[in-house]
Amino acid sequence: MAQTPFNPTPGVSTHQDCVDTINANVTDAESRLGSLESAPPAHTHTVSEITDIAANYAPISHAHTVSQITDIAANYAPISHTHTVSQITDIAANYAPISHTHTVADVNSSTAASGYVMTADGGGNATWEEAQGGGGGGFSLATVTTPTYTQIPQHTHHLYDDTDLGGGESGSGSGSGSGSGGSGPCMTVELLDPTLHDGVTTHKKIGSSCDVLLLPPSGCTIDGVVSDGSVSGYVLTSQYESVSIFSDGVSGYYIQ
Repeated sequence: MAQTPFNPTPGVSTHQDCVDTINANVTDAESRLGSLESAPPAHTHTVSEITDIAANYAPISHAHTVSQITDIAANYAPISHTHTVSQITDIAANYAPISHTHTVADVNSSTAASGYVMTADGGGNATWEEAQGGGGGGFSLATVTTPTYTQIPQHTHHLYDDTDLGGGESGSGSGSGSGSGGSGPCMTVELLDPTLHDGVTTHKKIGSSCDVLLLPPSGCTIDGVVSDGSVSGYVLTSQYESVSIFSDGVSGYYIQ
């Protein structure tokens, strides 16, 4: 509150009025100074003495939910998320593209025994097998007991055991021998393409259940019989009957 000013009124105010006003102001000033002098010095408060601290400040040790962090989406991905290939920096060092090729040096033979070679089955698959020669005058024997067999270049000699296969419909090739009771072929041997056939291969029927059909690829011939790729070929009809065949390297097979 401001002190009282002295505004004299001519012909009314007296000298005593001025003195009284000044004295009153002095007394008021002394009272105010006394109050200042008696005020406590600088001081502090504990947290519990500040009534609205919880509404304005968080404890030193505290946590936040994701929704309370305003820039989290710009700096962190959700726990469940995906990436495109372009976002994986070392993918080329660890994975090959879906479409790729390999050289022979890339083929890992760790699952094969020493001396084994990789052979194809003609259906796009390959497996490791024991090397037994083949081609170039060597000897390699394959014993077949299944209804169908695809010839591979590795083997030079073949035994066809039809004992457990039973009968089927008769073939249409040119066989020899006494036959096997007219039961027809129950085993079909798909011969190599003549362009892939190397040297002379021997084919012997050792079972007695039914016939064994040697089937060249469709359109190729065996001793003049044109194969339809299904039933036209050369039929082994007698137990222990055998033939040796060679190709012209183009489209024909011949009985030696």
